[in-house]
Amino acid sequence: MTSYPAIISRSARARRPTLPNLLHTLLGLCFSLLIFFSMLANSAPVPPHIPPFQVQASVTNAEYSLNAPGEPDAVGVHISFTYSNGVWEIEETASSYPKSLLKHHKPVSASRLLNCKKVADGVRYYSRFFMKDGTPTTQGLPLATVTSNAFPPVAFKELLLPWLAFCPEPELPIASPHRMKEFTSDEMLSHPENVGDYSAKYLESNAVVLSELNIADNADADPMTGNIRHRGPPFRFQDFHFAVLATTNLDGLTFPSKAIIRLMSPLPNAKAEQEQWTTFVCTLTVDSIRIGAVSNSPPISMIAQDLRISTPDGRSPLQYRVTNDNYAAKTNKRLVKLASITPQRVPPPRTAVRIWFAAILALITIFPAGFFYRHYKRTKNKGQT
Repeated sequence: MTSYPAIISRSARARRPTLPNLLHTLLGLCFSLLIFFSMLANSAPVPPHIPPFQVQASVTNAEYSLNAPGEPDAVGVHISFTYSNGVWEIEETASSYPKSLLKHHKPVSASRLLNCKKVADGVRYYSRFFMKDGTPTTQGLPLATVTSNAFPPVAFKELLLPWLAFCPEPELPIASPHRMKEFTSDEMLSHPENVGDYSAKYLESNAVVLSELNIADNADADPMTGNIRHRGPPFRFQDFHFAVLATTNLDGLTFPSKAIIRLMSPLPNAKAEQEQWTTFVCTLTVDSIRIGAVSNSPPISMIAQDLRISTPDGRSPLQYRVTNDNYAAKTNKRLVKLASITPQRVPPPRTAVRIWFAAILALITIFPAGFFYRHYKRTKNKGQT
């Protein structure tokens, strides 16, 4: 009979690792480490944490003309850009007005406020006008436009410039790996041929904020007619240029302190790519930067004109009331149900109904009188003969 110590000894010898088992384990460990480091090398770099911040800046728009060379027609605005947890907001107040406006009109007594903010599935923007004492020029609810674009309205370059300069990881309208939608006009964004070759660079400190963006193509777009005319090769003009001209550092973060947007167009009889002229320049200069959560105070209630959702008639935008600047996603059940309702014909006001009723009553009254008068004239004429 085998003793208990002998059984323990046999079990220990059975579990003793052999050379093939050691080699197999070592190869498996090396293969696992190789896969891990390969995945780590191919993974995208993790963007740094961007704390909430607010930028106060001055922006100047200068428009040039070939027919009127000299000092451009400039407009100055004040910009406030805020960012927190992936949501950006830009608010603009006018600080000066173009000379062309003041030349033919009296000094402007009202000031404009323009606000644009990222919301679910797009952006919303609205404008308001105030008198010198701060009272709004209209007492009705402001009208806010909601679009599916990820950037401010293209027509307002003074909003597009701070968005390009300060928005971390801006959602550019990329059409293909090397082509993107051009910032020509809001009406031309959906045009299939409104694309150009682009190149983008980022600030080396964080790799999430743009430092330069160039767009070039061989087409001339006409926003008034919606047509795009292509020039034959080798023409390829750079018509959009964004660049950060200077930077500043705050709490270990690099911010642009001066940036510019330059729009260019080829000369009428251009023969080479270099024969072009500057049509518009938008310049931004930072006044102050503050780290920390800051928010603006939008109106409590607004009427939203939602262009993200199509309506049955395809023409009338969806309108509804919004409270506390809270915009739902376009897949919200309430919005989808509201958009599916066919607009009803608006009944005429009571005043119009009363006017029509009075007109019909007058015709009913005049017709018998005219008939009897005509009968009377005929009878009278017969008696005379």
